Amino acid sequence: MSRSPLSRSPRFITEDAYYINNNYNINKLQEQDDDDDDDFSSLPFPQPLARSAFTAPDFSASAYLSTLHNRHQTLEDLRLELRNRSKDLEKELLDLINTEYVDFVRLGSSLEGGDGKVKDLMVGVLGFAREVEGVKSKLVDVVNQMDAGLQTKNDITKKKVFSSSFLFTLLTISFACCRSQCLE
Repeated sequence: MSRSPLSRSPRFITEDAYYINNNYNINKLQEQDDDDDDDFSSLPFPQPLARSAFTAPDFSASAYLSTLHNRHQTLEDLRLELRNRSKDLEKELLDLINTEYVDFVRLGSSLEGGDGKVKDLMVGVLGFAREVEGVKSKLVDVVNQMDAGLQTKNDITKKKVFSSSFLFTLLTISFACCRSQCLE
C-alpha cells in the first residue's frame, strides 16, 4: 500500500522528487544515447585504402602492410576491404574490356605472328629436354658402374678377410706342429 507523497514527511518528498528527477534525467540520457548509436560519423573509422598505393611500380605487399601499424582495424575488416577492392578492380577491368572490345579483339588478332616464335621456342625446349635425357642416361650408367665397382671391392674385402683368417689358422697349426716335434 503506497502513500501519497503529500502524506509523507518533507524529507521523503524531497527524496521522491530527487528520485523522479534523476529517473527522468537517466531516461533522457538513454534516449540521447539511442539517437547517438545511429550516428557513426564521430567514431574513428580508418580511411579507405588509397588506390595510388597499389599502383607504384615498386609495390611490395609486405612493406605496404607494415605501414598500416597505426590503423585501428581488425584483420577481417582489412581482408574484407582488400577483397572488395579486388572485386572493384575486376569489375573495372571487365567494364574496360567491354567498352574497348573492338580494340581487344584487334590486339588478339595482331598476336597471330607469334605462332612461329612459339614453335621455335618449342623446338628449342624439346632439344634441351633430349640433352637432359642424354645426360641423365650417362649419369645412370656411371652410377651403375660405381655400384658394380663397389660390389667388386666388397667381394675382394671379404676374400681378403677370409684369406687372412685362413693364413692365421695355418700359421697357428704349423707353429703347433713344430712345437710338438721339438718337444718329442
